[in-house]
Amino acid sequence: MGQAQSQRQDDYAIEGSSNEPVIIREVKPAERAENEARLIPVLFKWQESVMDHYSGVYLSGSFNNWQRQPMKFCDNEYIESVDLMPGKYEFKFFVDGEWK
Repeated sequence: MGQAQSQRQDDYAIEGSSNEPVIIREVKPAERAENEARLIPVLFKWQESVMDHYSGVYLSGSFNNWQRQPMKFCDNEYIESVDLMPGKYEFKFFVDGEWK
């Protein structure tokens, strides 16, 4: 019987497109460090009024699989910083129970 090893998700890269088979390969530590160095901090802001501050404002996008990420309220605006690789992303805000 073989032994299973637990590895972090960062140890693997997924390559391919929707028209090709997906290839999962091991990422070397130097390559991982190079990718992390290319991350760019992107600041998202919601500055419009909000009817219900208790429900908050959420950020969702293609960069986080459209999971609602709560934004921080600071100086009368909601902000969230996300480290992203260079590229194009789609995003929306979820405010007062609606996508904006």
